[in-house]
Amino acid sequence: MPAADAAGAAVIRLHAPSPMVARLATALSARGHALRSVRDAPSVAGGPAGHATGARRDPGLAHTFVFGPGEPAAAVADALWDAGPGDRVLVVGWIGTHRDARCAALRAAWELEERGRAAALPVLAVRLGPLVSRDSPLWHRLAAGPPAGRAARTVLHPALESDVVETLDRALRGRIDWSGWHELGGYEVFDLRELAALARAAAPAAGGEWEPGLDALAEQRLIEPGLWARWAGFEPASVRAGANAWAA
Repeated sequence: MPAADAAGAAVIRLHAPSPMVARLATALSARGHALRSVRDAPSVAGGPAGHATGARRDPGLAHTFVFGPGEPAAAVADALWDAGPGDRVLVVGWIGTHRDARCAALRAAWELEERGRAAALPVLAVRLGPLVSRDSPLWHRLAAGPPAGRAARTVLHPALESDVVETLDRALRGRIDWSGWHELGGYEVFDLRELAALARAAAPAAGGEWEPGLDALAEQRLIEPGLWARWAGFEPASVRAGANAWAA
């Protein structure tokens, strides 16, 4: 897979990132993007507690504010207190995000997207299938076996975490369109039993956790992965081939 060039690296502003968002941000940092916290300076008059209105900003640079699972929607306005011209918003969630979802986490993800869209800044929302990598929490959890009962038959479009990082890198560098919402899931369809079998063959250490939770996984649906490929400008790699390579 081609790596993005060094030009156009972004300044990424994180509010209270979930472990998943923090992991993606760390991978993007390794590609040259700068990470900043919206809580890294003392408060000043006129700003929300714990925030400053200029001390944290990189002069002359636009910032990308990133929000993800578990962050309260009300945090968006707080985090965007000192947003400036050229700034933009990235919201990371899960396939199944909807205002009428049964899972509270998916409804909260919808509200997070809506608060982002109300911020009068360019907004990109990505909804992810389960992330699979040699070190992802889900992969390690699956090594212990699938969940019991009907949950094991949940049908999913998992995505290689490296492909998601590649996509976000391209978006941050302006190589693909920064607008709308996009579902990022691979071409292959698995249920959790099949994914667990692949994980056991790759033999990662058992542990990890369901990411997202089983209630959110239950509401993931079949998607059109070709839409991701056309938007991102590359073909997502095979999850099965990746898992087989980790097992070799």
